[in-house]
This record gives sequence, C-alpha cells and structure tokens, in this order.
Amino acid sequence: MAQELSVALLKRVEKLTETLQFKSCLYLDPRFNFTGSKRLSSIDKELVQDFIVKLNEKISRLRGTTTKHPDTETVFVNNNTSNRSIEETLSNFFDEEYISAATPNSSNILIKELKKLEMREKISILQESSVKAQQFDLLKFWQAQQYTSPLFHAAMVILLAPSTQVSVERAFSAVKLILADNRMGLSSASLEDTLILKLNQELLTELAGKMCDDVV
Repeated sequence: MAQELSVALLKRVEKLTETLQFKSCLYLDPRFNFTGSKRLSSIDKELVQDFIVKLNEKISRLRGTTTKHPDTETVFVNNNTSNRSIEETLSNFFDEEYISAATPNSSNILIKELKKLEMREKISILQESSVKAQQFDLLKFWQAQQYTSPLFHAAMVILLAPSTQVSVERAFSAVKLILADNRMGLSSASLEDTLILKLNQELLTELAGKMCDDVV
C-alpha cells in the first residue's frame, strides 16, 4: 500500500511540473531563469511566453487598461494615428505606395520584457545576510516591480494561483488518519471504501436519513 501511495504521489508531482502555471513560475523566478539557464527548454520558454501574453491580455480587458512601456506613459496601441494619416495623405498625393511603419503593440512589448528575464543574473536560493541567510521571496521580488514592470499583474496572478485543490489535500490527510500503524493490514478495497465515507460525510448522513425513513 505504501508503495502504491508513493507511486501516486510521484505521478501527481510529475503532472504538476508539466503544467504551464508551474513552468511560468519557474520562468518568472530569477533563481531558475537566468542567463545561460537550461532549467527550462526553449520550447517550454516559448509556451510560457505565449501563456503569459494571453493571460496579460485577459487581465487588461478585465481591468480596462492597455499595456504600457515601463519607460513612458504613452500607450503604444493608440499612438501615431495622426502621423499615419499625414504620411498616407502625402503618399496618395504624390502617387506613392504607402508603407505603414510598424508600431510596437502590447504583445511585442511583453515579449521584449519576457526576453529580458532570460538575461538576468542568477539569484542564489539562499541570500547571505550579515545576520543570517534569508530565503529569497519571489512574491516580494515582483511586488517591488508593481510600477516598473508591465508583467506585474500577470506575475501576481500566476504566483498567487493555487497549485492544488483543498479537496485533494483533504483526501491525503484522511488517508494518513485512516492508514494508522494498527491498520496497515487494510486491503485496498477496504481503504477505498473507508476513504469514500470519510470524504463524503454529508452524503452518509443523507443516506442514513433515507434509510431510516424507509424502515419506518
């Protein structure tokens, strides 16, 4: 039984590490994503970049805002409209072919910012302090960039999203309580039945009430 539980846990960890959310957390973390780092493959990096860009677009729609470059207050999506009109008018007047100058959009801005994350210096897992070694806090690292990075809101959503469900954690806690030292002889079927009853106590109460009504 212990071996089966161990295999199940390993499979669970493997599935967790394959999610885009987990890989995005690694991508945002300077301890795992830095210059020369190979802890994420090039394919994973591209998938993560696409995931973060799409997530940021959804956040922007919900917030009613548009991505801005950190060094300017100008919104790239709506700029140079008058300049384009003038250039197009002049091109038509002189019978020239009008070629629109490419202007950076929000996706291009984010991709450039994401690429910068791959060029950072590595931060050690433990940062040495004059008093004691302090563990690096990734959440505080990004909170400090609230007004300087266009990736801030996407980073907060990714880093604060739960990696698991409470119901799953409750199930593992229940297994620990049921499979005590004096119950190691329980069969898989008995353990499964007991676990179902343990995790669905409200259904058990409802069924017991119906059974009493049927008897009466």
